[in-house]
Amino acid sequence: MNLSSLLPFVSEAPGYSRLVKQLSRTEGECRLTILNAAKSAFIAALHNNLSSPMMMITTQPEDRQRLYEELQVWCPASVQVRHFPEPDVLPYEYLASDLSTMLERLRVLSALTSYPSSEVNAGKAPLIIASAAAVIGKTIPRDDFASACHTLKQGMATDPLQLISRWQAMGYEIESVVEVPGQLSRRGGIIDVFPPCSASPARIEFFGNQIESIRLFDPESQRSLKPLDSLDVIPAKEILAFRADSEPNWRKVMDGMNLGSCSSKVKQRIEADMARLQQNQWFAGAEFYSPLFNAGSIFDYLPEDTLLIIDSPEQVELAVERLHEQAQELREVKLQCGELPQGFPLPYFTWSELQPKIRVKRRLAIEPWDKSFGQALPFASPQSYGGKLEIFLKAAKGMIQAGQRVIVVSHQANRLAELFEEQGIYVSPTSQVEQGSPGSISLAQGSLPQGWMMNHVLSLITDAEIFGFVK
Repeated sequence: MNLSSLLPFVSEAPGYSRLVKQLSRTEGECRLTILNAAKSAFIAALHNNLSSPMMMITTQPEDRQRLYEELQVWCPASVQVRHFPEPDVLPYEYLASDLSTMLERLRVLSALTSYPSSEVNAGKAPLIIASAAAVIGKTIPRDDFASACHTLKQGMATDPLQLISRWQAMGYEIESVVEVPGQLSRRGGIIDVFPPCSASPARIEFFGNQIESIRLFDPESQRSLKPLDSLDVIPAKEILAFRADSEPNWRKVMDGMNLGSCSSKVKQRIEADMARLQQNQWFAGAEFYSPLFNAGSIFDYLPEDTLLIIDSPEQVELAVERLHEQAQELREVKLQCGELPQGFPLPYFTWSELQPKIRVKRRLAIEPWDKSFGQALPFASPQSYGGKLEIFLKAAKGMIQAGQRVIVVSHQANRLAELFEEQGIYVSPTSQVEQGSPGSISLAQGSLPQGWMMNHVLSLITDAEIFGFVK
């Protein structure tokens, strides 16, 4: 289901054009109050009109996930909406990170680093959704990430063995068969590699030190899919320990930790793990050591013209402070148990450290609906019918007769189409809603958490209003 054709209605809302003009400035902050259910449509319209990179920060991870899913519905197919997930492992825990979480974070960093030149982005400004827990985490410094990224081209001369060594230092692991992102393999003059930024792995054939061909292939069947002129390769882990591969730098890293405060078992493990990292050997739990090398922030990756949207700024600040308190409690427990060396760096930024990075960006603060800060756009909640279909059908017919554009989004679209037909309203369920004209209705097969009305021009009604619940 896609509703991007309705964005012009949002753009024509009273006060919207004035807000866009204010946000077109290169600095400063605007404040806006908007109905929660209409946020995703508003953000999609704003991204479409400003044509500049945007990142929205939510208070909780579930808010981030909900907005990300809704934006898939509201943004045109040409826009790549990305979410920057929070780490799935608590600070100071020696556990392996979820592969999909790490890969998505790397893809976001790659999209920001390559914008606007990347052919993958095709000049489209990134739209990123992240929670407070995600943006406080430290990551690879931007300059290190950018210098690690490189492009292979057909006909290029490069030493295959040096290439493999470079990729190992970037977190790629050698396997007999490449199946998931972050893996590579070699068979004679053929190297298979699966960069996180690629939808499929690539097979690179060499003649001596020259790249003869590059082809994407299916990891299940191992059959070639299509030839490529070039292939972008980005880091496969959110840690670039190879940047500290000289002896003085490694000694500085080791001297920064007081292993004497650890139990003998933990001390031996850390020394063994650091030796493996120095040899570019990856293992489950290696991400535990990322604070020793990562000092970057996602804010450092944001292009200069990025619009930063903060959803409920006070709540975001409270969430960051609360995460810091919880991490400090966990840190104290680990230190007392001898599971963490004294002097181990924080794996995240505090709010006071983030504030300067936030203030240099142009910002839009979205305040809760029950507050009257700044501007307000004319969105309102539609009537709830609680399963009383006769009342709903009569109300919908009245909206159409009053010249409103009516959109009904429901998992029971086929059933509703039959009921509308009994009322003399002929509409078929669809997954691609057109802009339509005033006094018309569309029935979309799908789901949204809630509906909204805008200035008696557009009414979006969902199962939440019709039946009182959403499946």
